Amino acid sequence: MQTSIHEAARAVEEADFLLLASGAGLSADSGMATFATLTSKMGEALGEGVTYDVAAGFDCFTKDPSLFYGFWFASARGYADGEPHAGYGVLRAWRERAEARAE
Repeated sequence: MQTSIHEAARAVEEADFLLLASGAGLSADSGMATFATLTSKMGEALGEGVTYDVAAGFDCFTKDPSLFYGFWFASARGYADGEPHAGYGVLRAWRERAEARAE
């Protein structure tokens, strides 16, 4: 098992690129709202039956731009106020190592 962990770490360290796919948990661990929690926090401001995926979508941009921009500005405010947790530092370090190797 220990050998497998070291092999995996070496593969990440030597990779030309690393594609990470994460869910809302990465941001939620920093105390940031997820799309689902934004729906409940914004509640009535979104309107009857409007959920985050409706407010955030391109259809909303064309049909109700004020709702679309209101949703995204509220989201951006939360992102700007968020404090990244240690996991973001790990990701930054991986990126910086990859960029240094590419130079």
